[in-house]
Amino acid sequence: MTSHVYTLRVAYETTPADPAVITLGDQHTLADLHNAIQRAFNWDADHLYSFFLSGQPWDTASEYAMHPDTPAPGEQAPGQAGTTTCNSLGLQVGHTFLYLFDYGDEHHFDIQVDSISPSDRHPETPRIERLPLNPPEQYPTEAWDYSPEELDTLDEVVLEPEAQNRLQQELTNLFEQALGFAWGGDDKLHEPVSEHIEATLLDTDAPYPPPLDQLLYLGDLRTVMLDPDPRIISLGLTQAHVSDLVRMVRDRNLNLAMSDTTEVWAPAHALRALELLDITEVIPDLIPIFNLDDDWMPPYLVQLLGRAGAPALEPLEQYAREQTHWVYGRAEATSAIKEIGLQHPELRERSVRILSDLIAHADEDDPDFNGFVVGDLVDLNATEALPVIRQAFALQCIDEMVAGDWTEVLQELGMEPDPNDPLLRQQGYKEQLAEPLSFPSPPPTSRKAAPTKSKPQQTQKSRSKPAGEPKKTSRSSKKKKRK
Repeated sequence: MTSHVYTLRVAYETTPADPAVITLGDQHTLADLHNAIQRAFNWDADHLYSFFLSGQPWDTASEYAMHPDTPAPGEQAPGQAGTTTCNSLGLQVGHTFLYLFDYGDEHHFDIQVDSISPSDRHPETPRIERLPLNPPEQYPTEAWDYSPEELDTLDEVVLEPEAQNRLQQELTNLFEQALGFAWGGDDKLHEPVSEHIEATLLDTDAPYPPPLDQLLYLGDLRTVMLDPDPRIISLGLTQAHVSDLVRMVRDRNLNLAMSDTTEVWAPAHALRALELLDITEVIPDLIPIFNLDDDWMPPYLVQLLGRAGAPALEPLEQYAREQTHWVYGRAEATSAIKEIGLQHPELRERSVRILSDLIAHADEDDPDFNGFVVGDLVDLNATEALPVIRQAFALQCIDEMVAGDWTEVLQELGMEPDPNDPLLRQQGYKEQLAEPLSFPSPPPTSRKAAPTKSKPQQTQKSRSKPAGEPKKTSRSSKKKKRK
């Protein structure tokens, strides 16, 4: 099937004679075009945006947005920029349309289709054929509308570029020196441990080879939430790239990049790229990612290791048993053990055995961690683990805000609580371990879906430097208890 290459001329509203020229393939999305424009003009992709195929701003009938709003009555819903491809737009040579960036300042870029050429193969990534000679500043100093009196009181000092670079480097050095304080663990290990983070993040100056280097420019994961990401598939990565992908996942500079840059997302994109490859040989190199307080990579790693199956069980068990790791990193590891049991039925018994053994030693471990493990066993419908779970509840070693109480666990597993069970009648039962009980097989009716496991709400430790925070919250989400 013949594919096409689109050559687009992109001009900022005040400098129409100094455009960028960008080429894209049929499969590239408007979100890909947005990222290419931002790179071409050296801007920070820190605001919302929309494309208007009619060329008229706020024409919802022709709008494709980063995050489409619910339309007003009688209006058409905007399209999704992250999933709308070039070949679906019906573009013709000479067609002009509008790219509007930043709904507050409303920066307008006029886009003209210069040519549409047949091609034997899809271009892997959008290509910038021409950069503007004098690109407009995103935040020009003169744009700040201060009165003379206000200027006299401003604390902000406008520095020359060389001085700005020196200051930025000094701030970066200070930030990295403070890493142990920003990410240090507390006595109960409910925050990441600085020495483990230092061991996880790798110093590397070696360049990333093509086409893997294109992961540095994909930007915000949320623009294309497809699994697998078609942009990554188009790169054609092979087993030969696995070691460099792992290096990118753990790259210190990328993980500590400014939060409004595209490269800060590269480690997560690299982890998603590994979903398409055999990771058996690098599983021990990936598990340290659980040491990081990151909203994206640990959940992706849980799914990745779940697919890996048997080779991941032993290193995951070792990580989960090591009580010097922070509690929520260990909880992600047990979640991966659960995923292996769910995705590989032949490994369910082994997964349940590992998790049950952890609960059998609940009196030696953290109640929050124990609660997460109980949740994993519930998700596995592990009625065979009920005796050790009950013992942990009897010893008051389970955080019931995470796992629910004994009655709720029984109900989630489809079991009828025994009204004669002392645990149901007594609240202060730590010293009253009941005799082990036998449990009948669960009824054939489907059980209630178990709540999703997640971290309890806590003060978020940002992985990115405050100076680079975008206007919209980036790479952060609320953490809450399992129940």
